[in-house]
Amino acid sequence: MKVDLQIHTVASSDSTLTIPGLFEGATAAGLAAVAITDHDTVDAIAAAAQAAASSGVCLVPGVEVSTSFHQYMAHALVYSDTIDSLPIREFLDVEVYQAKRQYTSTVIEALASTGVPISLQAYDQEAERSGKGGSPLERALLRAGVIATARDFDSKIAPLIPPAIVRYNWAPPLERCIAVAHECGAVAILAHCQKGGPYGELSESELDEIRRLGIDGLEAAHPDHSPSQQRFLEDYAQRHGLLITGGSDCHGPGTNPLGMASLEIPNRPLPPVIHLRNLLDNPPISGTKDN
Repeated sequence: MKVDLQIHTVASSDSTLTIPGLFEGATAAGLAAVAITDHDTVDAIAAAAQAAASSGVCLVPGVEVSTSFHQYMAHALVYSDTIDSLPIREFLDVEVYQAKRQYTSTVIEALASTGVPISLQAYDQEAERSGKGGSPLERALLRAGVIATARDFDSKIAPLIPPAIVRYNWAPPLERCIAVAHECGAVAILAHCQKGGPYGELSESELDEIRRLGIDGLEAAHPDHSPSQQRFLEDYAQRHGLLITGGSDCHGPGTNPLGMASLEIPNRPLPPVIHLRNLLDNPPISGTKDN
């Protein structure tokens, strides 16, 4: 049975994948279970749980949380069958969002000085209108017609931001996210930790430090990980008793396809919604990557 444990829906600003499209695509790809891990929001989970009940594809509720570790943007994948619990929502809507808003305010000021028609008021209105997850800045620019797609941000808007104000460690510390997850009975998995760039390419000593913070597992299978990086992460996780996950990081048609970097789990009946720990109650086997 193949499972894909990192997928983004339209609740993530940079994805075009609808919930019906997700479950249709998962069925076509032969996936037994999928995890929705939108950026800093669990707004899609309730509707996805309803869709899972009639689709035959199991849902693993989750969220990809922006956190910081030293100079890196460290993404934590938090999973629980009650991921939309009040403590997690409060952490996302207050702590993560306020950190994001504070950093984004400096970006907005810099963009306004270059003539980009954006204001903090427009940002706040967008967050109120369509949610605090993902990037309200990208959505506000889309609404104003400054960019045509969310992916235009990287090519048209990002080059206008002065490098001196760019920060990748604006989010709450990784250890804070892990603590909130554990308070709610959730598990926290370190996402694509060999991806490089602003997300870091973490060494074994850095992984040791993160393990001591209480991380529950590593996302070993990811389209941006080479086969050798994937083997390194799997070996590290196995040596230290950590969970091993994998996912396509699909953001809709034209991006990584569903199931691109998946796991295989023992064949067995699955409920419509399941906690990650219960899904992985037997050690997973890494799926073969397409790239």
